[in-house]
Order: sequence, then C-alpha cells, then structure tokens
Amino acid sequence: MLFYVMKSLQWSLVLSEGQRMMSRPIAELSAFQMAIRALTLLLRCDVTLTAELAELVERAYQSDQESVFVLYVRSLIRFFLYQENWTRDSREEMEEIASAAGYVAIQLRSNPLGVWLSMLTRTFTPGQLDEAKALTAEYTGEDGVFPAIAISPSIHALRAVQALLSENNKVALEEIQQFRALRASQPLAVLSEPFSIFVLEVSGNAEEARQAGAAFVSLYPRSVAGVLYYLAALAAQDMGEETERVKRHLLRLAPDITIEGVLSRHEYLPASMQAWLRDKLERVNIPKG
Repeated sequence: MLFYVMKSLQWSLVLSEGQRMMSRPIAELSAFQMAIRALTLLLRCDVTLTAELAELVERAYQSDQESVFVLYVRSLIRFFLYQENWTRDSREEMEEIASAAGYVAIQLRSNPLGVWLSMLTRTFTPGQLDEAKALTAEYTGEDGVFPAIAISPSIHALRAVQALLSENNKVALEEIQQFRALRASQPLAVLSEPFSIFVLEVSGNAEEARQAGAAFVSLYPRSVAGVLYYLAALAAQDMGEETERVKRHLLRLAPDITIEGVLSRHEYLPASMQAWLRDKLERVNIPKG
C-alpha cells in the first residue's frame, strides 16, 4: 500500500509541475524544468511533438550535462523517438541509447526507474536480450534488489516483451494481461501500451489485440507505433474498411513510412516475427521502401 501511495504522489507532483511549465517561455526554464516539460509532452504519445521534444531535451542537456534527471529524461525520450522514426536504419544509434541508459542507471544507483530504463533499452537492442533478461531477474525477482517494482505495470510489459522475444507466448500473454490490469496506476505505462497490442496479437489473442488497439488509438490517435500495431492486428483479421481507414491515417502521420523502415526498427524480433510483421504490412500495401 505504501509503495502505491508513494508512487501516486510522485507522479502527481511530476505531472503537475510539467503542466505548470507549459505556459512559460523555454528561455526562462532551467534544465530540470525543460526536462520535466519534455517528459510531460512525451506522455501525450503524439508524433507531431517530435521536433519540440528533441529540441527540449537537447537544450536541457546542453544547459546541464551533469544532471542525472536530465540524462534520464533525454535517454527515455531518445528511445521512444527512435521507436517511432522509421525513415532510416541505424542500429548503432540504438546501441548508443542503450549504453547511455546504462550509464544513467549506474548514476541513479538505488532508483528503480533507472534500472527499468536500462532493461528496456537493452531488450530492444539486437543482441542484448540475454543481458536484459538477466538484469530484469536480478532486480525484480523475488530476491531481487527492487522486488517491489515487480508489480509495476511497466515491468510486466517489459517481461511480456522479453518472453515474446524468447518465443514463450504463454508467459508473454500472462505478463501482458497483468500489465493491462495495472496500467492505470502508473502514467508512464502509457508508453508501453503500443507494445502490448503487438504482444497480444503475436501471442495468440487476436481479438483482444484488436480491441486494445482500437481503444488506444481512440485516446492517442497520433501515436505512430500504436496505429501501426493496430493496423497489423486488423490486417491479421481482414477487417476491410476499418483496415483501410487506419492505413490512411498511418500514412498521414508517417508519410515516409516503408516496410523496410519499419523492419529496421524491429531487428530485435526473431526472424519468424519479422516475417509475420512483413506479411501484415504487405497485405495492406504499405510501401516496400
């Protein structure tokens, strides 16, 4: 109970401060305040804010390169912007983001959010899944350093993705159901919702994936990842008119999107899942690239 109360109070304070920063000119903000503002904008899951987010975190970083909070927010935002930018292939960029997140985790030491970010970025970096799983077990297992965060929705989402990548669909489905049951308790969990759509679909719960996609996109219609995974879920079920509508919406949000660009951001997937995703995108005639 104390864990949930403290977590709720912390996020309430962060979001309240972030909203307060929105009306102030950027030139008047400190590095910390710019990072708070950027984090608040990130939680809107809006691709049209990409340029503003990138500018905010870079200005904050240039203003104070020693602030661990600024480094944390910068790494977090770089990761999620990378996930929604499918116009170029750069595995080195993802590896650098994961390395920076690892440095932040070391600096934060006893803060579980830092460890979560390191586990998250390594999970999505090709070739680093085993290391990510080892970190997750070390820090969130029954005898882990931070056992309390094992019940965090973001940790359940992370474990679900790791299980999916290990082709353990049963565990992936169990973990993502836990995530969806708890996600309302943590504002940060919204960032993992697009991945939950993908996990549901690939792990064999197609109808729930479609429902989850429809619900998320209705709330966050400018999340490119959310729209993409919803489109894949629709394509898998041959939803016809709705599929075409969502495809047109995706192309408006990301006019330069191509199948090869999308797959370049999914190199961390096993070959069978990459083939599954390619098939769904080809089925709805996304440009090949």
